[in-house]
Amino acid sequence: MMEYVYPDYYPKFSCIAGRCEDTCCAGWQIMIDKESLKKYQNVTGSFGNRLKNCIRWEDGCFDQYDRRCAFLNDDHLCDIYRELGKQSLCQTCRTYPRHIEEFENIREISLSLSCPEACRLILGQKQKLSFYYKEDNKMEEIEDFDFFFFTKLEEMRDFLFHLLQMESINIHDRLAIALAFAHDAQRRIQKNKIFELDDLIERYQTPLAISDLKKKIERYHVSYCEFIEWMHRLKDIFETLEPLQKQWFKRLDRSLEVISKMNEKQYMKCYSQFCAQYQDLQHDMEQIAVTLIYTYLCGAVYDYDVLSKIKFVFISCMMIEMLDFAQWLMRDHCFTKEDQVWITHCYSREIEHSDRNLIQLEKELKTKSLFHINQLLCMLSMQKNI
Repeated sequence: MMEYVYPDYYPKFSCIAGRCEDTCCAGWQIMIDKESLKKYQNVTGSFGNRLKNCIRWEDGCFDQYDRRCAFLNDDHLCDIYRELGKQSLCQTCRTYPRHIEEFENIREISLSLSCPEACRLILGQKQKLSFYYKEDNKMEEIEDFDFFFFTKLEEMRDFLFHLLQMESINIHDRLAIALAFAHDAQRRIQKNKIFELDDLIERYQTPLAISDLKKKIERYHVSYCEFIEWMHRLKDIFETLEPLQKQWFKRLDRSLEVISKMNEKQYMKCYSQFCAQYQDLQHDMEQIAVTLIYTYLCGAVYDYDVLSKIKFVFISCMMIEMLDFAQWLMRDHCFTKEDQVWITHCYSREIEHSDRNLIQLEKELKTKSLFHINQLLCMLSMQKNI
């Protein structure tokens, strides 16, 4: 039996089409599956001619004009949908913003934060994440699939969901504990001591362990100058990635420029004010972290790299929060939920929707001293709520 897993809010999503503030039909290359290419080749008449002229057949993708899909009209609607119906959309356009992770006889479906409406739905959730399941009679075997390790990844993920949704603990402490847990788990994985993961999960779930970890985390400290230097180095790495929208690098540069102008006293005062004013910050970071962990953690069944995936969650939350804070500064101490939706979706769009970016960033997370666990915990000390 094939099992399909969905987050509880999944059925609530509905595309708002032309009303979307950032169409998914612009800014990136849309690849076309082979079955859809065959359909488009057989379309006749004037629209068939348009299809033949506006598809890059050798590359298997739609042409773009000013970084917009050739079939995106002035009303921000799809002409293929209008002319041929929903069933004629290619697989990419039918699926997005749904994201599917494939495991042996399991398909995990999520919504991508890169879609503004999906992001708005996810950040708007107030209850703890839960899932529902469907089954059908399909079966699929994946060669050399380590099902035992996959079950351990599911157990680790369940623990991380529980940890990250513990509202009694500051979200930055939750992220730090998640990082420490991933570090300890990775050491056991590398030593092929998978059976020890059960004891590790059990130990991390005890109140005493969490209390001890919080005390250890409090010892990490960094100067403001070191924090700013680290953020500049982080920005430099992000700017080696493939930009999908021209304004992305400008946003990074401008955001860090605004923060860098402050001294430590000003930073502490303003950051404290920002956290007090935007009271949804902890909730939003929790939702982002949980969503990314659901999407990526179990993919470690293919590369046995848990730590890099949790580092990615950690770095993503830090970067989004830095962009949030800069936006608040640039908007004269004004920041709304819609600002959070926009920033989060921009980040996700740039980082998550380029295989090249994900591969390069994971390599950096694995090898750069900038992302050593001690470095990350030190830098987090500057983003703890005052």
